[in-house]
Order: sequence, then C-alpha cells, then structure tokens
Amino acid sequence: MVVILRANAFVGLVASIAEGFKNEVGGLVFGDHYVTPGKFVVDFVVPLQTAKRKPSEVHYHPKRTGRVRSVWDDLSPFWYLGSFHSHPEYGGRRYSPVPSETDENEMDLGELEIIVSIWKSKRKEPLGYIRDGFRISGAVGDYYIQMSSWYRTIKGEISEMEVWCPYIEVINEGYTQGIVSKWGRLFEQDTVVSEAKLRTLRRRIQKYESEVIRNTDNYESAFSEVRQTIRDIVK
Repeated sequence: MVVILRANAFVGLVASIAEGFKNEVGGLVFGDHYVTPGKFVVDFVVPLQTAKRKPSEVHYHPKRTGRVRSVWDDLSPFWYLGSFHSHPEYGGRRYSPVPSETDENEMDLGELEIIVSIWKSKRKEPLGYIRDGFRISGAVGDYYIQMSSWYRTIKGEISEMEVWCPYIEVINEGYTQGIVSKWGRLFEQDTVVSEAKLRTLRRRIQKYESEVIRNTDNYESAFSEVRQTIRDIVK
C-alpha cells in the first residue's frame, strides 16, 4: 500500500498546518484509490475551519464535517479517502508523526490518516524520505516537517503506509538549478517568472505526476521536461 500526494495536496497540506502552528490542525482528504490497486492518490485536502484547536488536540464538529462531505459528494468526482492532522511543536517539545491512542481510536476501517509533525527550525535539509520511504522529512521555508500516513485494515490493525510525493523532486530541482538559495522552496518572493513559463511548468508537473501514478516507464522523460523548464526559468 502506498499513498501518493499530488502537488496541490502537498502544498495545501503544509500551508494548512503552518497556518495553525502551534495548534493542531485537521481536515479531510480526497482523491482516488481505484486508479491502481494498492494506491491512494491524494488530490485535495480540505482544512476544517470550525474545528476546535488546541496544542495537543483537534476536535471536529460532526454536523459541520458532514456538510463538507455532503457538498463534496454532490460536486466532486473524487472520493473521500480519510483525514489529516498535525502534531505541532509545543513548549519546545517536538512530536513524531505517529498516531496517539486517541488518533487510533478515531480511525475508521479502510480510511487513511495523514499526520504531519512540524516545528520551527534553522536546520535546512532537502525534502526526502526516511524510514525506508515510509515518511517525508525536510525543510519547508522556516519550518521542518515529518509526514507519515496510516491505515486501519479490515482486521482493525493500524498499519503505516509508504508515502510518496513526486513534487518533492521538483522542489529540490529548484534549489539544484539555483532558483532559490535554500532547501524547501521552489520560488522566492523576488523571483520574477513569466506567466507562460509558469503555465508550462504546471503542465509538465502534472504530466510527471500522472506518469508516476500510472507507474509507466515514461516518468523519467517527463521529469526531464520539468528540469528543462526550470532551466529556462533560471535563464
């Protein structure tokens, strides 16, 4: 089992938990789990704005959460996959992206739970994978994150799933090519990029993600197109 995060989902997820730092933030996860057997493809995340937030917990209002689910089911072609929440730094203490006993008790059968630990850090490392590819770790702007994904099996067991985000390679390529001076950023505020090049980059990122998700032999070629577009931006 593997969870693949598309670019929009990854950026939305990190932005949501950074906005709520230092309280826990939570929301719902939508996407597809029928494209390829054994894969959850996360396309969108929806933060729950009316959730009650504290440094060590977040509580969803059942009726309000139900409204989100209802509207989504009416309007979107994507499936509900599960939820996400953060484990923020608090009182100088950092927390791992491992479900607490409460988290485990609230996980339903067959549903996904993404957990993101976040803390302020001067340590700058490229985004990558740790624990044999089961977690994402690295710098995002002024923060450091670790992200994991969990699943309650039909037998009721809690299992950690491999998590993969093709967009990470694009972000790191921005640093390699010199668009930005720090890891964990693709653009900086004073970077001026033409609209045409940004549109081209978006199209090529989407193509690269799709090739990875379909597990074809063309994803390396698709990433070469992304790399060339970034080179054009640098020029």
